[in-house]
This record gives sequence, C-alpha cells and structure tokens, in this order.
Amino acid sequence: MDPGRKNFAWVERVGSETKRCGWIRPIVNVTDDTDFINDCIEIFVKVRPDFVVLERFMVRGSGGQSKLAETLNQMIGRLVVLTRVFAFVELIQVTPAQWKNWWTKGKGEDWHKVFAHLESIHQRDAAGIGQYLEEHWITKNL
Repeated sequence: MDPGRKNFAWVERVGSETKRCGWIRPIVNVTDDTDFINDCIEIFVKVRPDFVVLERFMVRGSGGQSKLAETLNQMIGRLVVLTRVFAFVELIQVTPAQWKNWWTKGKGEDWHKVFAHLESIHQRDAAGIGQYLEEHWITKNL
C-alpha cells in the first residue's frame, strides 16, 4: 500500500505478478473514517493477503506536511488494527528510503518503468513496495 491524503493505492501481488490494484478512499476528516474502514475490509476479505505492507509516512522538512501527518497517521493506525482483525496478519511498515534504496542499488532499474502498466505513480509505488517485501524483507526478517 502507498498511503496518501488524496490517493491511497493498493496492489495485490502473487508471486512476481501484480494481480489486482485499486484505491482506498482516504480519511478526509479524522472524525469520519467510514469509507476508509469499509474499503480496507472489502480488500482484506477479497484478497486474503499473506502479508500487508505499506510505506510509512515521514515528515521531512517543513512546508505544511504536519497537516498531512495527522490524517495519514490516523489511517496507518487504523490499518494496524484492521490488518489484525480482518486479514489476521501484522501490518509491515517500511520507510520510503528502505525500499527505494533497495530498488536503486539492488535492482538497477526504475520501478516506474517496471510497473508502467499501472495507472498511477501511487500504484507503481505500491507495487514496488510489494516487490521489496517479496524479494528482500521476507527473506531477511522471517
């Protein structure tokens, strides 16, 4: 998953293939999370994932990101619970630097080109995060 305040992408990967992808309606107001919760539950019921991984949101510098941080971290916090209750797995959180450095140094290719068939940069990022999980994180951490 690639969380965002306006675009929250998800990708299902099976083996080395992207099977399905889509969007989760993000929380716009922290007091109304109904669409977000329902979208997440629907994905977990439909996909039945072995792992759920997302890119952590990290505030860098200034420029108004603190306004984004609260909503994004609220969504990530809810996902911690939802993955346990509806997917029966822990939520794996990786930093942008973890997976992007792995791609750049280890793969030697641009994930945007590898996943060019996906409709947006957010879905391409989610697919790159998924491949990082498959090829690097699982073997190192399990």
